[in-house]
Amino acid sequence: MPDASFWFVWIFLTVCLVFLCLSDFTLRYRRSCRRHTNDDNEEEICYDVLPMERRLELDELRSTAILRRLSRFTLVLKVGNMLKKLGDTEPSPSMDDDIAVWDEEGQSKASDVETVVVTPDNLVHSKSSYFIDEDDSEYTHLLIPRPGRTTPDIIGQGLDDSCNRKTKRITLFSLKPIRTTKVGQDVTNRKMEKAEADIVKDLVTETRPVPIYCAVCLTRYEVSNRVCWSSNSECSHVFHEDCMLHWLVVLGRKRSVGKRFSKNPSERKLLEFDLTCPCCRQDFISRDVVLGTDENV
Repeated sequence: MPDASFWFVWIFLTVCLVFLCLSDFTLRYRRSCRRHTNDDNEEEICYDVLPMERRLELDELRSTAILRRLSRFTLVLKVGNMLKKLGDTEPSPSMDDDIAVWDEEGQSKASDVETVVVTPDNLVHSKSSYFIDEDDSEYTHLLIPRPGRTTPDIIGQGLDDSCNRKTKRITLFSLKPIRTTKVGQDVTNRKMEKAEADIVKDLVTETRPVPIYCAVCLTRYEVSNRVCWSSNSECSHVFHEDCMLHWLVVLGRKRSVGKRFSKNPSERKLLEFDLTCPCCRQDFISRDVVLGTDENV
């Protein structure tokens, strides 16, 4: 019959074997759990527990996605985009000596300034007129594409190429025809070149005058500034690109609370909130534009 030492050795070896088996099983289980946890974390990490560095990374990714969608509705201001507002009456010598120079008999002298008036039959006229000039001290409005329209090549380029700013002004949305060189002679009766007529037609149908102040930073727009407008045809507001970008990034940051993000979120995931206008609260970037590009960033 085995003595006590035998049973002691047998029990000791059995315990060691069980311990080794349990240790191996535990190690495999922990590795499996860790791998599963990492996969889960890559799929969904709550924004609330992310470190500040990661939140800033998401802000940068979101900025890139927003700029991509604003690019077709953004332009760099040129002199051709700057407008001055006129009254709703015909110019007189006291109002604008450049438009008409009158002699003592009331006859108009020849002037080097020609004014082309846009008055198409199908245009609903406003009560104000706008013209393009070089003197930036008096700029009151911008010439910007209509809401929902992408950046046309004509804006700020066709004007500079086809019209000499020192000798010609293009008046948009004029309520009354402006007369120059001779009393009673309508400028609209002059024959415009086809290229110039096409430019004016595009300006009337594709553009609009907007106030020269940004509603976010309350500063004036200047030549070389980047401005953006809404891809939503119902929102008429215009802003500095940087102002709008900052607004949308902050808005996205607030809307991210409680959501989960992967390590490489898609642009669609980053923009999973309403990109609204700070003024009218309508979509500034419409959903069809937001969903138009879905790339991993």
